[in-house]
Amino acid sequence: MTIRSLLTTARYLSREECEAITKKALTFSHADEARVLVSSTNISNTRFAVNQISTGGDAFDSVVTVISKFGKRSGSAATNQLDDAGLRAAVEMSERVAKLSPEDPEGMPELDPQTYRQGVNWSDATASLDPAARADAVKRITEPAKAAGLVSTGFMEAITSAQAIANNKGLFAYNRSTASVLTTTVRTSDGTGSGWAGATHHDWTKIDPSTLGARATDKARRSVNAVAVEPGRYTVVFEPTAAGNLVQFIGRALSARSADEQTAHTSSLPVRLARLRDRVTMNASSCARPSCRSRAMRRRSSATAAAARSRQAPRTSRATPASSVR
Repeated sequence: MTIRSLLTTARYLSREECEAITKKALTFSHADEARVLVSSTNISNTRFAVNQISTGGDAFDSVVTVISKFGKRSGSAATNQLDDAGLRAAVEMSERVAKLSPEDPEGMPELDPQTYRQGVNWSDATASLDPAARADAVKRITEPAKAAGLVSTGFMEAITSAQAIANNKGLFAYNRSTASVLTTTVRTSDGTGSGWAGATHHDWTKIDPSTLGARATDKARRSVNAVAVEPGRYTVVFEPTAAGNLVQFIGRALSARSADEQTAHTSSLPVRLARLRDRVTMNASSCARPSCRSRAMRRRSSATAAAARSRQAPRTSRATPASSVR
């Protein structure tokens, strides 16, 4: 991983850089079919506590994964060394693993060139967030809290990433994306009241730190001298983030393979969802907004989307051995 200067803007591999890397890697391939995946990510963050910034950091890394196939046998290897020697080593390792692997009866051939729609989850505002801009956002929470005699803490993160896929049949695709998240907890000075607020969106301009700070402050004040609630049945109204945290567990359980093969609890999921429907009412207008998703949900969604883009033949991944070249 390369730690970049805090004075530089977000770093990610461009389309031209990704295309050059994939072409170079494919020239080293001797496999019947070969696929090269490139993932480039820059993560910057600012953490604050007791109404002041405590830590900040920026990190950039790129990983190239090579998948080689000989007939029904396949293997993969990954590296973050992007020079000729590093790419060659990854290709050779993937080919060695492929030749040692058993045949996969479900193996699918590589795709021919495809046409993909351009991604819509990119924001120049998010990509250009620097330490000064992050510090300004934090101040919009900490200064009002301090003036009100409250204590604020929180975390802010901006992610800029690029992904590319190419194979020896002429396929090449590239996408770049951004994501931002800001969460804060405000407490009363005596510790008897606490409030939380947070938001996430690919476009940083859609997040208002002042609004989040005010929401957390209001919760903190209203929660002072909270009383215990006896166990029982209650009608509750979840915030969008709370609803999103619950829904993510349902999403993670939706697996076509396990449902088809009746190998997991997802085979009875329709029945469970029907039971849930009778007990839960959801406001789609609020819960479906990207800005309402929790940080954890966003990360899992991003990981799921990245995995989906990477797998051209989903059923081959189960039997594909993998090794790492670092």
